[in-house]
Amino acid sequence: MPSEVVEISWQNPIYTDAEKNGSETDKRKRVLETIKADEEAREAKKEEQLTEKYAVLPDEYKIEFSNAQKDAARVLNATYTRPKRY
Repeated sequence: MPSEVVEISWQNPIYTDAEKNGSETDKRKRVLETIKADEEAREAKKEEQLTEKYAVLPDEYKIEFSNAQKDAARVLNATYTRPKRY
């Protein structure tokens, strides 16, 4: 589950014991930090794999890839219009 979803959905109960409140808050913080670190590591690994795959492509494919990115950007820019304000 993405860290943003966990952060929003995880509601700590309020205890009358301040120490218990602190420990629950610390636990929540540690878990969220662990999830975020895992997400960052996973994204870095994906980026590394994509870079490695791109590096072994023949030059003609690299040129096609670059052109495809430019074409996609043009299409997205042409089709996106800002919502009207009333």
